[in-house]
Amino acid sequence: MLSISLSQLRNTRQLMAWLKAGETIELRERKRVIGHIIPVIPWPLLDEDVVPKAEGKRQHAKRSGPTAA
Repeated sequence: MLSISLSQLRNTRQLMAWLKAGETIELRERKRVIGHIIPVIPWPLLDEDVVPKAEGKRQHAKRSGPTAA
């Protein structure tokens, strides 16, 4: 199990890489363990840029054409 300090939480890219790899991360303050970060959703998730069809249609409808005044 990986172990990181509170100050290392700022490195979100590395944290996300570990979580995507399915790693459980032990969070500690100084030498004392204060918690665990556990990946909950199986990876890979959908890319953030991918919009489900229903949402994509709603967003498209909102942006189509000028609004009548």
